[in-house]
Amino acid sequence: MKTSAVLAAVLGLPLLASAAICNNNCGRAVAGSARVNPPFSVRQSQCAAFVSTTVTVTPGAVTVTANAVGARNVHGPRQASAPVITGTVPAYASSCADATAYWSACQCFSGISATTVTVTAATPVVTVTADVPSSTSPALSSTEVSSEPSTTEASTTETSTSDITSTTDFPSESSTSEPATETSTSSEKPSSTTTTIGSTCTPSAVLPNPTTIITVGDDQFTSITLPFPITVFNSSESTVFVSINGRLSLFSGTTTYVNNPLPDTSIPAVSVLAFYDDLIIVPTDGNSVAYQVFGSAGNRTVTFEWITGLFGVSGQFYHFTATFEEAAPGIINFRYYSTSDKGSSATIGAQNLLDGGQLFVQYSYNTVNAIPDRSFVRLDTTGSGTFTSGSFETTVC
Repeated sequence: MKTSAVLAAVLGLPLLASAAICNNNCGRAVAGSARVNPPFSVRQSQCAAFVSTTVTVTPGAVTVTANAVGARNVHGPRQASAPVITGTVPAYASSCADATAYWSACQCFSGISATTVTVTAATPVVTVTADVPSSTSPALSSTEVSSEPSTTEASTTETSTSDITSTTDFPSESSTSEPATETSTSSEKPSSTTTTIGSTCTPSAVLPNPTTIITVGDDQFTSITLPFPITVFNSSESTVFVSINGRLSLFSGTTTYVNNPLPDTSIPAVSVLAFYDDLIIVPTDGNSVAYQVFGSAGNRTVTFEWITGLFGVSGQFYHFTATFEEAAPGIINFRYYSTSDKGSSATIGAQNLLDGGQLFVQYSYNTVNAIPDRSFVRLDTTGSGTFTSGSFETTVC
């Protein structure tokens, strides 16, 4: 039996309750610091667990919705038919009129989280929806507008304080694109990311009119000549070597399939690692490597798209792209629509080791949950190397 525990402590008002609630008999009984029985920590834990729900998941799709519940106005008239939170009020909180009053008093604890949703399951598809008032959402520090094909990027984290200089991915086939809003804020890179569970989606190509360059094989690479050069740490070349194994390189190619941390001397000196792993093309699974050039001279972009499997493992899909811009040499955009192992055995980054150099930027190496589905990584190789990462919205997997 697979069980999903959903904890939804959703507050319909600011994090601290009003003084009227906290200072009445109910509030003092629940959150008062002078009370010793039960201890303060026990009362706080009981409040946090008050709206816990256990859902037993059977094969198939299960939807759990947690709706925001506002605090009760202790000075207003009681609404006999108004919805209230259900649950058992502890005996020590008998001065609270009902479960809603008890929960309002619980909000006097500053440590109660505004919204917490935890889902744990193996194979079922579980959808959790939390209806949270916008007033409880933190404001983001900056907003930029980018040209993206029907997607929205959000919640980025970056390793430097430099401004984002490029926000363009590939446009639609008609060379027009819908504007999308990207929000970003500078902070430390998160140490972990929640992994999507029970994904049953089969990848579909995002390039509208691609040129397919690899349709079968393992570890092979091919070379193509682009109408403009791509740049990696000041080295530019229009001939690009494209590998099944999620890697691009300048000046030479290789069939190497064992990924290492950067700098890596076992691969070409100038390499871009969109998702370097031991990948494989399985034609019967619709796998391929393709590319497409967009735009007119001076403002062109090229996007490479991989839809692959993982060598020796059946039933896994890896779908990601790498985009280069003629007008922004040195900027490289990776998008990850779905990757079965989320980067736990892959290297992501870029390097230029020509003439004994040690220029490289590494986003991750064999890091669990480094690459959530529908996430992006933007490398800036115009200087010493930095990256920006975040998420985007799309229905493609």
